[in-house]
Amino acid sequence: MQPNTRALEERWGSALTHRGWTAVPNLLLEYQGRLQLKDQEVILLMHIMKFWWEKNKLPYPSVKTLAKQLGKDERSVRRSLKRLEEHPYPQEAWGYTPGYLWREKRDKADGGRDSNAFNLVPLKRALKALVDEEVAAREAKQQRQPSIPSSSKPRIRLSHAKN
Repeated sequence: MQPNTRALEERWGSALTHRGWTAVPNLLLEYQGRLQLKDQEVILLMHIMKFWWEKNKLPYPSVKTLAKQLGKDERSVRRSLKRLEEHPYPQEAWGYTPGYLWREKRDKADGGRDSNAFNLVPLKRALKALVDEEVAAREAKQQRQPSIPSSSKPRIRLSHAKN
């Protein structure tokens, strides 16, 4: 269920939500260990998600902006982004290309470079693979457990003893 702005305001107060809120799939938090993501990488992903406002428009915060918001230097943010791009786990687990995000270059109209856009399709794909694994494991477990047909349940009969 998607929380609406009103429900968020009721919980957090309008003073804390007036600048917006960020939707983060719970699965990212629940599967952080399985995805082998460090805490700072999850926080960085969440900061990138903060800039993802429309489905078909990739977020493009600058490294400088991310560093300022995270309280880190730009070099640290670049290292974390590189690790997120090259992370080996998705490739090893499901045969995907490495990484949880793709950086896409953006050019300015004058020919200069603009901040990169961040494509989170690899992260979405990895989360979906984990959900699919979980569902398959649950179904396999259900198939291994023999079901007891209702007709084979023992019946208890009450008899009235006559003295």
